[in-house]
Amino acid sequence: MLQVLEVSLKSAEVKRTPLAIPNKVQVNVNIDRVIMRDPVRVDLDFTYSVDYLPQAASIKLTGTALCTDTPQNVTLLLTEYRRNRKISPTIAANAMNMINANAGLNSVLIIRPFGLLPPFMPPPIFQKTERPTVMMPKGATAKTAKVPRPQLPPKARPSRKK
Repeated sequence: MLQVLEVSLKSAEVKRTPLAIPNKVQVNVNIDRVIMRDPVRVDLDFTYSVDYLPQAASIKLTGTALCTDTPQNVTLLLTEYRRNRKISPTIAANAMNMINANAGLNSVLIIRPFGLLPPFMPPPIFQKTERPTVMMPKGATAKTAKVPRPQLPPKARPSRKK
């Protein structure tokens, strides 16, 4: 998974229509470009936009997220982005969540003088994890089934020699 080292904003733009009252807020985070710095680091150029509908106001933040990962994941990310113009949540969930949180917080500070309500944060992107399955004998219930417990590594105990 991509790990974010730094998120920096390049520009911010707020437009407000006088006397328009927003009744809906739409938040988008787009990755505009993926640039490979070296085999383990990439820059994700992003645009964070908030639209207060119907055409009451808009916020647009652009920036760059410096990320790091294994060479295999960086190559996979670049290949997938060049092919589909999208990045996979399995690789970039951490980066997308960090960009969303950082830009969302900064947008709250930027819109304050314009009298707009803060945009809500979209829910975080989660990587799908495999859940272990347990086969129960026929007729068994969750209470009566013998479920194997995970084996934990033994704790290192200091010796008590005098």
